[in-house]
Amino acid sequence: AIVNASAPLDLEDSSGLLCLRIDAPDSEDEKSHMAQYWTAACQFIATARASGQARVLIHFHGRSRGASFAVAWAMYSLRLDFSAALAYVRGRVFYRLDPLLMYLKQLSE
Repeated sequence: AIVNASAPLDLEDSSGLLCLRIDAPDSEDEKSHMAQYWTAACQFIATARASGQARVLIHFHGRSRGASFAVAWAMYSLRLDFSAALAYVRGRVFYRLDPLLMYLKQLSE
């Protein structure tokens, strides 16, 4: 399954994978709230995993929004608090996790 907030991927239409396209702005504006997208993405991931698609690609341009979605998923699915979810995700990614401070603040609220 794919959660994508970048340019559409060719494999979204032909791969048989479940895909969710999110039009989340890439903005450092304090008014840019990702929370409105986290719930839909978490529900989509839960549905995809329940349907047998065990792995989900969270694809965003850059590291900040994708990281915030991964932390939101850990909070949602594992029922972790913000700090534990952030540590959980940091321990499982192969790249530098670099969410914007404003997204971290929104997650901790």
